[in-house]
Amino acid sequence: MGGGYINGGENRVGGTDQNDRLSTTYIRMSATHMLTPSIQVQAVIGRDVEVEQGFMEKSRLNLRLAKLF
Repeated sequence: MGGGYINGGENRVGGTDQNDRLSTTYIRMSATHMLTPSIQVQAVIGRDVEVEQGFMEKSRLNLRLAKLF
């Protein structure tokens, strides 16, 4: 379980800030399980909590199946 913050740059034209700074606060929760000694499955769910100047993810689901060698 965790969360984070992404902060982007703000453009400046002729010394004037353009008020287009990017920022996103998000939460995520993940679970990982080894099916066999070399096969791993992982699921991550989450969502953005607050977004300025960008697209908000209302929900996220990532599934991963990995073969370790």
